[in-house]
Amino acid sequence: MAEDEDASRRRILTLAGATAATVAVAGCVDDADTDDGDEDTETDDGDEDDTAVDDEDDTVVDDGDEDDTAADEDEPGVIDPGEQIVLEGNTGGFVGLEPSSIEGKENPTLVLEEGETYEIGWTQGDGQAHNVVIWDADENLVEDYYTGNDGQHVTDDPGDGDFLEFEASEETVYYRCFPHAAMQGEIQLDPPAGGEDEAADREQFEIEPETRIELDGQTAGWVGGSPSMIEGEENPSLVLEADAEYEIGWTEGDGVPHNVEIRNADDDVVDDLETELSQEGGNDQFLAFVASEEMDSYVCAPHETSMNGDLNVE
Repeated sequence: MAEDEDASRRRILTLAGATAATVAVAGCVDDADTDDGDEDTETDDGDEDDTAVDDEDDTVVDDGDEDDTAADEDEPGVIDPGEQIVLEGNTGGFVGLEPSSIEGKENPTLVLEEGETYEIGWTQGDGQAHNVVIWDADENLVEDYYTGNDGQHVTDDPGDGDFLEFEASEETVYYRCFPHAAMQGEIQLDPPAGGEDEAADREQFEIEPETRIELDGQTAGWVGGSPSMIEGEENPSLVLEADAEYEIGWTEGDGVPHNVEIRNADDDVVDDLETELSQEGGNDQFLAFVASEEMDSYVCAPHETSMNGDLNVE
């Protein structure tokens, strides 16, 4: 009898152990399922990362658009015919007020349509006496384009405005306050006078390496001096040999301050190749340089519209 009871107890314990093992295995399976759920959650996190990447990509595209807009704003736009050009008169320089394309710009370049009529003047200032005159490339008064009684009339109180009406032409090169040299801006035509056809037809002068190129500084345009092939030529187009050495500058002028700069196609000075402004030419108005393909023109900074010659480096 005792042996039967012991056998029964052993069977019960065995069954209990089996049941416990089964429960443990089931628990492991549940845990594994739970881990899979965690992995699914990590996959969702991955989706969030993808969204972040997409957002970053969008931001990069937007930044590019902003850069393009900024570049466009730097280019002077054509002012519509009949539009009033309003300036602020400050001794350090005219400041654009209207139209919006010149607002806040100092001595803004005015791009106008040839043959069209415009009105220009100033409505407020720094308390100093100013006026507005229109000059040609030789800095002579064009017709009767001035405010007041004559080209030298000035006022420190323009009231409703000190304005003049003029027709844009090849003669109208500068607007200026007569007594203040710093208050001078350029007038450009759209399309430019002569255009690309004139540049293409211009004679090209091949200059030997180690040549000293001498010019006469005239406000209406550089005049060739030497070598002899460019003598008397206005803004001669110079063909230079790449990696060869040259000198360029001016020895005499018309008494107006000039300088000489070498610029690239973007109108930026190349390798600091520029001289200081001077009323007299001479050795300090010459630049020694090695010709490179980025060089595009030689220019007088204050008279860049008229004193501007081509450099072609081959």
